[in-house]
Amino acid sequence: MEQKDDGNNLLILKFPENHPQGCRCDECKKIRREIDRRRIRRPMNAFMLWSKKQRSTTAALNPGILNSDLSRILGVQWKELPEKEKQKYIIEAEQIREEHYRKYPDFKYSKDSNKVKKSQLKLIDWQHQTLNYSQQTYNHVITPFFHNMTQSLIEMYITKDEVIYLKENAEREFSFMFPTEKLRQEFNW
Repeated sequence: MEQKDDGNNLLILKFPENHPQGCRCDECKKIRREIDRRRIRRPMNAFMLWSKKQRSTTAALNPGILNSDLSRILGVQWKELPEKEKQKYIIEAEQIREEHYRKYPDFKYSKDSNKVKKSQLKLIDWQHQTLNYSQQTYNHVITPFFHNMTQSLIEMYITKDEVIYLKENAEREFSFMFPTEKLRQEFNW
């Protein structure tokens, strides 16, 4: 985890350069948690304030309920709540929103479109585990599936110079892995 002083005595967090985006190793998780801790969050709306208070009570009444089902129940309860009861949460939410604006006048909410999807994280997690294994065991020499990999995936395992070398010398380097032309013809491969 690299850190630099940005002049305001706030440390800037940087992910290790050789780790893929969305990497799930302990070091990257620690950095991601710290980034998330520092992130300016949107102010809570009236429903969020109400549901925060109601969630534990509703969960206790429905043991073992899935969080998604619990959220649906809370949504229905909120819709059925009389306007008079909702009003105090609406006023509180407005006060929180005003305070948030005073504290962070330049804040603009944007959807997390840059976040990596969970399915991508699973792939990255697998790739990174394989990368760690290859570094420890083979010191970056993973080549048998070289021809099936994309350029960026290959470069996670071996250097660009090694990629160039393998492209130029693949037949000689891997000849022991593939049958000769004579054998292929003999067995109709």
